[in-house]
Amino acid sequence: MEKTTTQSGFVDRLNEVCDDMKLPTKHGRQTALAKVFGITQGATKKWLNGTTWPGFDNIVAICEWSGVNVNWLVMGVEPKRSDVVETKVLILGEAIKAMPKTDREQVLDFLAFKFEKSADLFVGERLARYMTMIDAFKKDRDGLK
Repeated sequence: MEKTTTQSGFVDRLNEVCDDMKLPTKHGRQTALAKVFGITQGATKKWLNGTTWPGFDNIVAICEWSGVNVNWLVMGVEPKRSDVVETKVLILGEAIKAMPKTDREQVLDFLAFKFEKSADLFVGERLARYMTMIDAFKKDRDGLK
């Protein structure tokens, strides 16, 4: 599986968070991160090597634990830390997750369609970021974390 620039950036930022939180630098980082969030070491290994994204709940938990902004962790949008939390993104994500499966699929498919068809607005890295997040929502709805 080839990593996107967005995914590679996420891995770098997650490792930066781990450094900030004084987790071991090499050996033991996956285990330490797994203990913090009560998940398997295998799951954190996938996050740290860019194989998979954490589910939305885990992304929020990482941000709450470390004090970083969700937008910074996921997309690299500054500032890294601030007292202001972009609640619109969180509320929209919560609303999409609460929808019945069929409705959720339709909303996500529609968003993907509109992003891809709006070539003048969503191109390159920006389009890749949006499509990656839609894919993460789709995986999350299927119970994959």
